Amino acid sequence: MKTWFFRMDKSAKRPNEVMREGQRQRLGSYAFITAEGHVLLSLLNRGPNRGKWTLIGGGIEFGESPMEALLREVKEEAGIELQAEPVLLDVFEHRYDDQLQFFGIIHRIDLPVRVPCKADGDGSSSDGTRWFKLSELEHDELNPSVLKVLKLLKLGEEIG
Repeated sequence: MKTWFFRMDKSAKRPNEVMREGQRQRLGSYAFITAEGHVLLSLLNRGPNRGKWTLIGGGIEFGESPMEALLREVKEEAGIELQAEPVLLDVFEHRYDDQLQFFGIIHRIDLPVRVPCKADGDGSSSDGTRWFKLSELEHDELNPSVLKVLKLLKLGEEIG
């Protein structure tokens, strides 16, 4: 038995066009974490943006809420148990090619102080996390989701 998934597609002739075989959608929950003028980022070790710094987060597992996924991912990737209340910042869509459509829910989390984080990664998609001053960041070292958040918050001028 075939399972059909539906998607919204601005280019589709119908609003709910059926996905073709091989096409995938992914939904993730991500955190833009700041403290003391720094931002906490994770180094990707796989996928189309391998080697770029990105927001901490990942896929929402079946049965999880976006907030539960966010808290789990921050603990897995950065080793931080969040106590601060995340604030919804944005929802974005990105297509890597004709086969993958990605939706991300981004939350902003402002911590009073920088806390220690995992420098060695989660053994999965991250090669480690690190606190950066915005002036330390180079445009071409960042995942598109980070650039989108920096633009949204009007912080893009502060990066190299």
